[in-house]
Amino acid sequence: MFPNRKTTNGACTNPSCPLRGYPLPLSKGFNASGKNHFKQSKKHRMRKRFIALTTIFVFLCSIIVQFPLYGEAAEPSIPSDQGSGAFTTTWTFNNASYFNTTETTIANSEVSLKTHDFIWNQSTKSEFDEGSKNNVTLTQIPNTVVVWDDGFEYSGKGPWETGIVSGTNDQWEHGLVSNIPGFIGTHDSGIYVWGTNLKGKYADSGGESSNYYLKSPSIDLSTSERTEMSFWHYYLFDNDTNTNDGGIIEVSTDNGKNWEQIWPKAGYGSHIEDDKNPLHPTDCFGGNSTRWIQSQFDLSKYDGNKNFTFRFRFATNGQESDYGWYVDDVEITSTTFSDGEVELDSRGITGGNDPSNVEQGNTNYTIIDANNPINSDGALTEWTVFTSTDGEGKMKVFRWIEDNEEFLFVGETLPEEVKTGEVNTFECYIEVEAGDYIGWYSENAQIWKDTGGTAFVNTTHDIKWPSPNSSWTKTDFTYSISAKGTFVNREGNLISRVYDAESPAIWDEIHWGEDESILDVEISLQTRSGNSSDTSDSSWSLWSSPFSNPNGSNKINSPYARYIQFKATLTTEKQPYTPTLYNVSISYRKYSADGGVVINDFIPGARVAQWLDFSPSVNLNGQTIDYYYSLDSGETWSGIPNNGGMSSVSVLEGRIRFKMNLSTEDTTVTPVIAEITLTYSTATPEMELFIEADKINVNPGDMIYFEIFYRNKGIGSAKDVSIAFSLDSNLTYKGDNSGAPSTIETESIRKWHFEVVEPANRSFIVDTQVKSLNEETELSIYAIMNYTDVGGNVYEGVISNTIIIKVTPAMDILFIISLIAIIAAIIIILVVIIIQRIRAGEEVEERISVEDVERGIGYLVMEDNPKKSYGLFSDLIDLGNTGLCITRAFPGRVKLNYSFEGVSIIWLSRAREKDTILPTNLGAVLRSAQDFMEENERAVILLDGLEYLMVHNDFQKVLKLVHGLNEMVAINDAVLVMPFNPLTMEKGKVALLKRDLKILG
Repeated sequence: MFPNRKTTNGACTNPSCPLRGYPLPLSKGFNASGKNHFKQSKKHRMRKRFIALTTIFVFLCSIIVQFPLYGEAAEPSIPSDQGSGAFTTTWTFNNASYFNTTETTIANSEVSLKTHDFIWNQSTKSEFDEGSKNNVTLTQIPNTVVVWDDGFEYSGKGPWETGIVSGTNDQWEHGLVSNIPGFIGTHDSGIYVWGTNLKGKYADSGGESSNYYLKSPSIDLSTSERTEMSFWHYYLFDNDTNTNDGGIIEVSTDNGKNWEQIWPKAGYGSHIEDDKNPLHPTDCFGGNSTRWIQSQFDLSKYDGNKNFTFRFRFATNGQESDYGWYVDDVEITSTTFSDGEVELDSRGITGGNDPSNVEQGNTNYTIIDANNPINSDGALTEWTVFTSTDGEGKMKVFRWIEDNEEFLFVGETLPEEVKTGEVNTFECYIEVEAGDYIGWYSENAQIWKDTGGTAFVNTTHDIKWPSPNSSWTKTDFTYSISAKGTFVNREGNLISRVYDAESPAIWDEIHWGEDESILDVEISLQTRSGNSSDTSDSSWSLWSSPFSNPNGSNKINSPYARYIQFKATLTTEKQPYTPTLYNVSISYRKYSADGGVVINDFIPGARVAQWLDFSPSVNLNGQTIDYYYSLDSGETWSGIPNNGGMSSVSVLEGRIRFKMNLSTEDTTVTPVIAEITLTYSTATPEMELFIEADKINVNPGDMIYFEIFYRNKGIGSAKDVSIAFSLDSNLTYKGDNSGAPSTIETESIRKWHFEVVEPANRSFIVDTQVKSLNEETELSIYAIMNYTDVGGNVYEGVISNTIIIKVTPAMDILFIISLIAIIAAIIIILVVIIIQRIRAGEEVEERISVEDVERGIGYLVMEDNPKKSYGLFSDLIDLGNTGLCITRAFPGRVKLNYSFEGVSIIWLSRAREKDTILPTNLGAVLRSAQDFMEENERAVILLDGLEYLMVHNDFQKVLKLVHGLNEMVAINDAVLVMPFNPLTMEKGKVALLKRDLKILG
């Protein structure tokens, strides 16, 4: 009701607010309407009856009759003063940094268990093989990774070692090559290599042999599979007629203690013939490589070895030399086959007879017509042929195809012979692609189809083999030809293995890899889920509708479950191409099995006399939340009783901390905490303040009397109590009867000061008058209290209250006179009707029949006076049901007006009386109703006071309470009756309230 009124740190910041700068805490305080609330409701009911009796005056009455406007309660504070020595502190989860969390998430002002994301990627051949398959083939793709490599691009020796096996020379060097005739640089990684002499020929050693090596560092092959080694080298060794000098590769698996020679895949190519060479008589690299070449070695024998070492070993016979051995770009790789591929099966076909039995004819032919050579789907159809007149013979059919291209010979219909002077038809069906060259040839005539679709005819030259492109080759077939080819199946499918998420999972999306470059082929996937590893179990769902976009958002719509399975369907409309499925990824989520949230220590500003109630606002969703408290900053924890009563908990430390543990057995759902509330009492005086006005709707010039109630409900005297009272600018102060000194703070603020206020009730009246106005206006009046307790603690602005007055401006005098006359006539009619009804004894009270009520349902009774609801509740009790009445009305008055027997009554009030619940403690309302329904089989609950709860709480919180009660009523087969006046709330909120309830009245 105050769209421009905002608070910052408890202060009014609205420029038009008379108490701007005064602390305005978010305290509920009292409802400003007070006693007038009941009076206004009675007036409203009279208006409704009046309108029902005389609809002719509806429009006129709507001008002068206004719905009552009630005082607006402030937002709840942290903590907020509840009076009677009680404070309420509420923790809302709107800032995650204020809380410590473990496996929980704070979002949207709520705490829930954390969700974890998982991806299952089914791509290995072994996984694919575990499912069933039809008309599909499973293959593997090698996956090669580099285990170790070195391009020698660094200064110095790096990790390499050189040494001598025998003799005296060691000429291995690292760096740039120079002064070597005909040497072709390095390989391609850079500028540095290892060589036996980078500036010339290796030494001949004067008849003494040389034997030296270049050794690698230790390499870990413990995780390698199918290991291979390769390197690039360039060599020119002394050869003569025999191989005198040469090099080999040796490996060690014991850090160089023992060495053994290994052979390249293509072999060494030379053999040491001279017995003066220490390597005699083994194979080796020898002679002249003439260029950089790559040698490859199979090291799979050494898979899993942690200390693998290899070396380049070079040896000479010591007599003549040459330019030596240079190596570069060494690489060791490991190859696995982890990725699977799924394709449609292929099958071979064979047509025709053995062409070796067919006679090759030499008769001349003339091709007369070559129309319609190729139809729209690429198949050769029909050719019309006239033969020559000098004999009979046989034709050859040629088709040019690209090198290594596969083709399909589909079928044939051939005449036995071509007869002279007659028209013969010849049909041959061959699968071709657009752009293929197709020719029909005789000895001196030919016709073929080019890429542009033009037919050519030649009749004047001898046989000629057309070659439109030098890369095309000739394939010829004769009558009764033999041809082979392959088809792929039109459709096939694969059903994966059953995947176990190990607990119920929330399925997200499914993606897969496929080759999208081929048109007219397609892959679609479907999913199904269940709660058993056996797919024949009844818990398994049907296959979902197909997904067709491999890279799109394919939201899995199979039910949440523990197990999931997919089916891939491959189809093709284009022979001989097949779609290829590479891998399938399924993403899913699961909530943590348990987690917690912890608040920091709460230390009230005043000395705590007693912890009272702990109340959470939760949605369990069938799961569990456990609550704990700690008095030593989290060193030790104790469980909070189920009813939330904290009165027995020690207050000596003056601090308390709370922990909530959430847990779920179904990892697709989570319990949720929206907020927690702690009520406690302090050992200081607790003051209460509220305002009542004698009128809510006024006219200019009217007097308004405000009664300001204040009371001390503490255990000692409050001192220096001041009450600041703001008047709207449209009100004029006329006086008061406070008996206390007052001061004018500003033009619109008056302040009263009381030196001591003993524990008792107090009030005084302020007289005001409404100024002249030209339009309808709402008057806002505020009051704030400051005081000091017996301990000297100062409380500034801890209690505030607001009230709204509706002012209707003066009307034109003639209109007023006419209106008065109309109203007088209406009143006379109304009085006559009332008198007649009284005389006739027609005091009829509307009642709702119990026949309209079913168990397990919550009912919202739309009425401005709860008589129908109480009447229905009374009738249900008379039928043997057990009742609980939760009411705003005083319990004594309820018992006086209704002769309930065996009915439990809970009073919604701030009074600290027995069987009383604070209107802000919605959790206690919910628990009381739940306990009653669980303890009584035929439970009926009347909740009278929805409007009152909405004054003291946020609408969403009250809506959650109603939803919670409605769910409990359904679970316990009970009945819930709630009277409600829809005119006290916006239509949108009324619609939300009515959505899940059945409407009566």
